[in-house]
Amino acid sequence: MPTPRPSLTRGQRMEVLSVLKRTGGLPVRPLSARMGMSYMGVKQYCLELEKKGFLETWRQPRGVGRGGRPEMLYRLTDRAHALFPPAQNDLTLELLEAVHKVYGSAAPEKLLFSVFQNRAGHYLSKLPKYGSLALRTALLARLRDQEGCMAELEGATSPPTPPPAKARGPKVKKGGAKPASPTADEVGDLFEAMLPPPDEPLRIIEHRSPIADLLTRFPILARLERDLFERVLHAPVKRVDESTSTERYRVVFTIGKAPASERV
Repeated sequence: MPTPRPSLTRGQRMEVLSVLKRTGGLPVRPLSARMGMSYMGVKQYCLELEKKGFLETWRQPRGVGRGGRPEMLYRLTDRAHALFPPAQNDLTLELLEAVHKVYGSAAPEKLLFSVFQNRAGHYLSKLPKYGSLALRTALLARLRDQEGCMAELEGATSPPTPPPAKARGPKVKKGGAKPASPTADEVGDLFEAMLPPPDEPLRIIEHRSPIADLLTRFPILARLERDLFERVLHAPVKRVDESTSTERYRVVFTIGKAPASERV
C-alpha cells in the first residue's frame, strides 16, 4: 500500500501563491527552483491549488529565436489575488484631506513631496555609493519588496540578498596597515548569479502597492514615485501602470542608463 502524500500545508500554499504573485506567473521548473523543492512536488502543489480555484494556466509563446512549444505557466486567479488585499490608508487620507481643507489644494502635494524626499534619503542611506546600476537596481528592488511592494527585478534568478556584514577582525595597531575595503567588483560578484544579462533592460516590476488607495486620490504620487527612483538610481526611469484591477496591481519601472559623468 503506497504511503499517502502529506497534504499541502498552509505555509506551503502561501509560499507558492506569494512567489507567483511576485512574478506574475511562472512555469513549474523555475518555480520549484525558487522554492528549493523538487519539480514533481511543486507540480503536485500547483495542481491542487488549480483544483481549488487559486491557480490557472496559460501558455506563453517562447521568445524570438527560441524554438519549441509555448511554455505553460501558472498564475493566480481573482480568488487568489484576494488573499493579498491592497493596503488601507484611511487615516492618511483623512489627514491629507484635512490639510487640503485648511491650507489649500497645493498643501497635500507639498507634504507628499517632502515625504518622498525623505524616503529617497532613506533609500540612499541603504545603497552603496559604488557599484553598477544593475547592482543598485537589484538592491532597491529588495528594499521595495521588504516594504510590501512584492517587487521583482525582471530576469533575476533569485531574490537579491545584501552583502554579508563585515566581520570584526583584530584591531590594527597605530601605524599599521589598514585592511583593504571591498571593491565594487567584489561586491558585484555576490550578485552575479541573480542579475539580468547586461544586454537586457533593467526593470523592477511591483505587484502590490502599500499606497494604492492614495494613488487613486492623489495621482501626483505616480510622478513622485518615478522621481524617487531616478534620484536614488541616478538614471532616467519610466513608470508604466499595467494594473487591470485593484487586486491585479502591476507597475513597471524601466531603468535607463545615466550619462557616464553621472554614473555611480
